[in-house]
Amino acid sequence: MKEQTKFALRLPTSLYEAIRKEAEKSGMSINEYMVYVMEQYHKLDVMSRLASLEMTVAKLTGFPEE
Repeated sequence: MKEQTKFALRLPTSLYEAIRKEAEKSGMSINEYMVYVMEQYHKLDVMSRLASLEMTVAKLTGFPEE
């Protein structure tokens, strides 16, 4: 089993309800859905940083961006 950490998060009721509905539509618990959303966000953030790094390298080396 993966190591886990538990934490409490206060949300506006409207945001909680939106998350609850999306989790239900996805067939997930709220916890599963939030973990999925955070993992996807993290992956996008990593990909965004990688793209930014690639653009910087291209500018520094004079190679055209792909």
